This record gives sequence, structure tokens and C-alpha cells, in this order.
Amino acid sequence: MTKDEIQKLVVSKLEEIQTLSGREVPELANSTRPLIDLEGFDSLNALELAAILSQFLQIDEKENPCWSKAEKRALSVREMVDKLFSFQTA
Repeated sequence: MTKDEIQKLVVSKLEEIQTLSGREVPELANSTRPLIDLEGFDSLNALELAAILSQFLQIDEKENPCWSKAEKRALSVREMVDKLFSFQTA
């Protein structure tokens, strides 16, 4: 998948999780950090997102796409896309 395709997938699945959880779905930008900026979005939702994305991408469903272990911080949508893309090319 290209980075654009991954971004569309990530955004659509984040919106889907928020909608199904009955929470507000704001417009998502590259700078949006789901773990910080999305109402009610928590680490369990991040693992849910990983499980969903693992159906489409070559990632471990236990890998949190919203968090940088190395930097110990929440990732933005753009950073998530870059992380996920790197798994595809590894």
C-alpha cells in the first residue's frame, strides 16, 4: 500500500471506532494525535485499531500504531502512517 492509501485506511478506521463508540468524530488532520486529541480514545481503542489494521497491513496486532515506544509519546496520524508504511517496506 502507498502512504496515501494507508492514511485513508487509518483515518477511516479511527472515524469508525469513534462512531461505533458513540463519540464525536472531529475532522482528522495529519497532526491529530488519537490518544490525546480524540474524545475517549484510549489504549484499548489503539489495540482495537491495530487488530483492524492487521487485516489490511503487515503488522502485529499487538503493535500499538498510536504510540512510539522508543520516544514514549503519542503519535500523530502522519507519524502513524509513516510507522505503518515502514512495516510494509521492512
